[in-house]
Amino acid sequence: IESVTASMGLPAGVAKGFEAFLTIISQSGLITNTVSQVSGSPPRSISAFVRDNAAAFLPAHFSRLVAKSRGSSFRAEATIASVDTAQTLADLTPKQIFVKVLTAGVNGGADTF
Repeated sequence: IESVTASMGLPAGVAKGFEAFLTIISQSGLITNTVSQVSGSPPRSISAFVRDNAAAFLPAHFSRLVAKSRGSSFRAEATIASVDTAQTLADLTPKQIFVKVLTAGVNGGADTF
């Protein structure tokens, strides 16, 4: 939650309050009929809403490390591509997941791809 509010560029006091709000609602399993009364749509949990609308909570694009081929130099064979997040999520198969890697390292040569 802190990384989400940090990426929004909110002032520290606002971010702290927003983090508390998000923590409370993310842990709540309470579902009422107010949504259906107001919108005509069935209610669902916050978790279900976030899962169904994941792209809205992610950046529009992300960087992906791509290997062109096997070779003698990692630098020569690897490129960084900017990728559309929504399209990547849409292309996932039922047995695939989308993982955000915060820190990565490379050990070995280009033959380790």
